[in-house]
Amino acid sequence: MSDRCPYCGELVPSYSLNCPKCYRAIPRDEKRQDQKAWEGVPDSRAPSVKTYNKYVVLFLALIPSLFGFMGLAQMYQGRFQRGIKFLVAGLILFAIIVLCSYAIFHGGFLAFLSIGFLFIGGVAFVICYVVQAFDAYARTIFRM
Repeated sequence: MSDRCPYCGELVPSYSLNCPKCYRAIPRDEKRQDQKAWEGVPDSRAPSVKTYNKYVVLFLALIPSLFGFMGLAQMYQGRFQRGIKFLVAGLILFAIIVLCSYAIFHGGFLAFLSIGFLFIGGVAFVICYVVQAFDAYARTIFRM
């Protein structure tokens, strides 16, 4: 969109401060100029709210997490660092549970020690499971 120079009548682009023909300063209405400058440009200050399918989030937060693959829902939501932390914690805790269960069923001296580690690892696994599931689902509901 162009305006005309009030001095010589030349067409002046809307973003120009001076006339391209006579080089005089073009008087501007500040409000009108701001409106023209930002017309059609999305507001970068507005937060972009991305929505995610809550059923996909629930599936990723609940089913693979039972086997130690926690954090997949966070990765689906684009929070990779948090997802990797949950994934590493889930796999370590799941490995502790599997190894302690193996030691208990095969008997020996380690079976006695493994009972304590199995209990501690199981409680930590359940807590981590609930925390990551709530974190993923709450982000989907509240759109933080």
